[in-house]
Amino acid sequence: MLVASAEPTPLDEFATVKLALSPQEDHARKVSPFATGLSLLFVLDALFARCFVEDFDANLARRLTYYEGIVALGGCSGSGR
Repeated sequence: MLVASAEPTPLDEFATVKLALSPQEDHARKVSPFATGLSLLFVLDALFARCFVEDFDANLARRLTYYEGIVALGGCSGSGR
């Protein structure tokens, strides 16, 4: 799956599905550019969630291990060593 501009890209040949982003939007003049950003984040979050559940237990364990490592270094809510 490819998320890219609606215009042809060099990556098109590798994708079986392409979610095209509109190249016509003028983000500088748009009154509410956050709506486009939020909708794109929703699509990416939905795609991530779908991939995550493919091997939920392993992905959750990996995520928790990464988080514990970050906390051990003093990041997020941890105080570190």
